[in-house]
Amino acid sequence: MHSHFGVFQFKGTVTEEQIVPCFNTLQEMVGRIPGLLKLEHGPYDSPEGLNDSFTHGFVMTFDSLVPRAPTCLIPCRSM
Repeated sequence: MHSHFGVFQFKGTVTEEQIVPCFNTLQEMVGRIPGLLKLEHGPYDSPEGLNDSFTHGFVMTFDSLVPRAPTCLIPCRSM
């Protein structure tokens, strides 16, 4: 298995109601992307203060490195 970690830096004006659909869309990839087994997500909060302004994070678990490569090509969007 292979894990892929990603973070988001949502602008301060973005509400939780706007963030939820973003993670719902990511969650919908499970079962649609071959080899993507699960996705976990939530607020990114470093008790040590090391979150570097990132507000949320996610971990995708793949069955191997091969299916992970195409997900790295998904374009970023500004929100």
